[in-house]
Amino acid sequence: DEDEVVLYFGGISAHKGITDLIHALYLAAKQRPKLKLFIAGIPHEPFGPYEARIKHLCLVDKVRSYPEFVTEEFKVTLYAAADINVLPHRDPSQSAMGLEALALGKPVIATNAGALPDLIDHGRTGYLVPVQDPSAIADAMLTFFGRSREEQQTMAQSSRQLGLERFSWNVISGKHIALYRSLV
Repeated sequence: DEDEVVLYFGGISAHKGITDLIHALYLAAKQRPKLKLFIAGIPHEPFGPYEARIKHLCLVDKVRSYPEFVTEEFKVTLYAAADINVLPHRDPSQSAMGLEALALGKPVIATNAGALPDLIDHGRTGYLVPVQDPSAIADAMLTFFGRSREEQQTMAQSSRQLGLERFSWNVISGKHIALYRSLV
């Protein structure tokens, strides 16, 4: 049996909700022993407190952290290993990492912060959860990994399709051209 891999990729800082994600893993791993978390990206603050939290919660064997610049090649490896991507952001924002995850066919768990809900068709391409709610993030992980592999695959395909339908350069440029023409 394979590990169940959750990926966080992006800038590492408190407002990105990393502590919430670590706590969510702690909650979910009690029911899913094969659950693993990969955290990768450039830290915008010392990473030591996150490592201490991981150690305190006895999650050292469940978390792989790469607090550094990530090359494109390694990023591809991370996404290939992941089953689902998590954006536990605490502040209103949009996430290029969320768009990237969809384009690569990875379902996304995201908080209801800023424009993140625009990335998710809840239950079809991922899950929306309240901000700063580790229990809700854990529940979304459990829901996803409680699905059959076929259902997870369908979700992944739907994620890729949504990414192409809403966020491809062809779609975006078409919208810009239509806007421009409406103004002229």
